[in-house]
Amino acid sequence: MGKKLILEEIQEILDRIPYPEHADFDEGEAKEDSDRFGEADQKRDCVRSDARAQKRFSVTSGEDVQAVWAELIDQMKKAKEPTDYVLQLEPGEHVITAPLCMDGREYNDDIRLTIEGKNAVLTGSVRLDSSRFAPVEGKPYYCYAFEPDARGEYPDFHFVTVNGRMLRPAGRGSRRATEAKQCIIKYRRTYDAATKAETNVKGVPKMYLDEELFAGVTERDFETMELYLELHWYFDIVHIVGIDWNDRIPEEHLVAVHIREEEYRAMRAPAGTDENYFPGHIYWVENCLTFLEHPGAYYYDHCRGRLYYYPENDEPIADVAFGYTMPENLLILKNLKNVQIRNLTLTGVDQKELERGGYYAGQAGNVFRGEGLKYAAVYGENLDGITICGCTFRDMAGDGLSVRGRLRRVRIASNRFFHIGATAIRCGDFCVSRWAEEVSMKELIVENNYLDGIGWFLRESVALMVSKVFNARIWYNTIQNCCYSAISVGTHYGPGSFQKDAVGGNLRNVVIAFNNITDFMTDMRDGAAIYTLGYNGDTGILEPFNYILGNVAVWSDISGDIHGEGHTSGWYNDNGSTHWLDMGNIQFLNPNRRWLRMYYHYVQTTAENVTIRRNAYVNRVSEENLYGDLAQVGEIGEALLEKEIIYWNIDAERNIHEADTTYFRTENELSEEWRRLVENAGYREKSF
Repeated sequence: MGKKLILEEIQEILDRIPYPEHADFDEGEAKEDSDRFGEADQKRDCVRSDARAQKRFSVTSGEDVQAVWAELIDQMKKAKEPTDYVLQLEPGEHVITAPLCMDGREYNDDIRLTIEGKNAVLTGSVRLDSSRFAPVEGKPYYCYAFEPDARGEYPDFHFVTVNGRMLRPAGRGSRRATEAKQCIIKYRRTYDAATKAETNVKGVPKMYLDEELFAGVTERDFETMELYLELHWYFDIVHIVGIDWNDRIPEEHLVAVHIREEEYRAMRAPAGTDENYFPGHIYWVENCLTFLEHPGAYYYDHCRGRLYYYPENDEPIADVAFGYTMPENLLILKNLKNVQIRNLTLTGVDQKELERGGYYAGQAGNVFRGEGLKYAAVYGENLDGITICGCTFRDMAGDGLSVRGRLRRVRIASNRFFHIGATAIRCGDFCVSRWAEEVSMKELIVENNYLDGIGWFLRESVALMVSKVFNARIWYNTIQNCCYSAISVGTHYGPGSFQKDAVGGNLRNVVIAFNNITDFMTDMRDGAAIYTLGYNGDTGILEPFNYILGNVAVWSDISGDIHGEGHTSGWYNDNGSTHWLDMGNIQFLNPNRRWLRMYYHYVQTTAENVTIRRNAYVNRVSEENLYGDLAQVGEIGEALLEKEIIYWNIDAERNIHEADTTYFRTENELSEEWRRLVENAGYREKSF
């Protein structure tokens, strides 16, 4: 009897894993055209069977949403019996300047809430009258003058929308690494050669940057000027407060740039050498009037209440639709049971963290102060039974959807995410590393979502992030054009061990399957199409209980390690990942990227019980590029790199090898088995 087809073997695995529970009171189905996102069942929501009272609140376009919301909350507080509340947003645009908030601790425990709308847009973008933009003498741009409020203050916003598209402030220097030159940033610091210890690393709050970026700047520019730094998996944004033109490194065309001191002290960065700090990394500057040099850019002078805009394509200013974004959340839901958000478009969410003292974050938005950012169109904490289905999230500076805390029965299905500044879907908090009941997540479904253009503002953000979870299906999602990893699952670096059946670890019964990923890792380093951490080791369990199955990743001209340093992977079981089976995945590689050093499948040395089986690579470049530099692989060693199949445990006595990987050259046609696997993952744009 021959070997089973991969799809058959995957289906047998899926049949053994319990499907996550989810809320069952939805009367409707997903949006009509949701079937374009894959083959997963769109009709799992059950019809309401119990008799309950229902109160419906309808809001027409132009009506005060916040007033209707306040009335709904007032009635919920008075409810004495099980009741379903429905907020129906009628077709049109619904503008709010502050988030709609709800905390279930104030209401009857048996309340159900549905927020829905067809052809309805909930937005935080306040419209501006284009006719009030006046030309600036001698300049190609226009100015809008805000009137101060009763306190003499101007609107507090950072981003604007132009014809519905969120822009970023005027800047200099390329934000795309593929277009930027090699940059050198220098610290002056003390280095003890005897002890190899760094002392006084940030003694003077300055850096040496490309002097061309600062030609023509004025003192007024330093009120708002921002410096953006991409550093491996770190991302820093700090404010520039001055330039010392007498402090230069002429041979390298660098000038001393002074940073706001408290932000400079808090910066995170990988280790560097004594003089050449951050060699080869990308940086640029933004947000001052001098940089308003190109069409389609803007600058907001919040000190004087002046908004400047440089029209694009000679478009008459009166024909441009302007808006400025006010709230950092549209919906804030806490301590609730049984909530649905259906068929809404959500857009226009600001992010003002920079004004609060810079921004310093690492992998997957792990912010190095406080509890992590909570800015999202929909933000939730401590929810049991939440469904977000058929919605469109677009043009926002923060996350699209973020839920964290104690979570149960979460389903995120058939939604679209476009041009999201940070993470599109965030489930759990990356900052919390160990399992605890108050921050635990059980029963999660993320399926059939379409994500495009993720991380345009905060580049260290992954497209889809899940931290600690028991019982999860992350499948049939399409992800393209994301700056960092497409899917990141698990938290905590380093090994961990728990007794069998003991409470602990981060992941259990997690399935990542049939996802279609294109153009990932376009700007950051050291990530993957699918990236895992873990801290899940259970003593005495050798078989896998987490799965990466049947996914498709496509490397294009902008995918991968565009910096030419470090590594990027298709599938990456990093530090602490345990009990994973990676099987039936396929990667389409770009044969023209020969200069890159790519790890198409990478297992970190501190991972345990990771099995890699029956994966395929199309157009692979070379044998050495498959695994990269063995010296960087470290303790795994050459013996464990026998072809691509690794049954691997940290205990060397339990290492088993099996050569079972399929390689397809450009001239070879994809086999019928692999073709079916690719089609099952929903990748239909490529011809074979």
